[in-house]
Amino acid sequence: MHSAPSVTYPVGRSRFLGGLLAVFVLTGVAAGVMVWQRTPLNGWQVFIVGAVTLLAGLGAGFFWRTLPQGDLRWDGHRWEGPGAATRTAGVHVHLDLQRHLLVRLQGAGDAGPWLWLSAASRPERWDDLRRAVYSRAMTDAKQDGANP
Repeated sequence: MHSAPSVTYPVGRSRFLGGLLAVFVLTGVAAGVMVWQRTPLNGWQVFIVGAVTLLAGLGAGFFWRTLPQGDLRWDGHRWEGPGAATRTAGVHVHLDLQRHLLVRLQGAGDAGPWLWLSAASRPERWDDLRRAVYSRAMTDAKQDGANP
């Protein structure tokens, strides 16, 4: 069995993700306005709905702004995250939209940063990245040709 090819892929904030988060926030605002119009709310209830919606919007904006930027590298055996000299134990896919991936780097026992990967960043290497993300890393024993 062969390992997935080594690949370096750019990571950063994408307009698609920003738009998707904006749609979620605006949907929350619309739901809050609909509740306010259809149900008689007290002043403190309006404040709660507004505060929750504002916090959700700020949280989405903070998530988008703090996404790491740089290169995600797969050398055929290990992953290296953007801007980090340390190698990670792997990449875990949380959302696969075919042209977009939401992944989280896995460290040695802890969860690493979230990464949004988009095919538009480097279309010619997208298939290589997907193969690497879904392949298993070769163990040292397999690399040496020994039986597992």
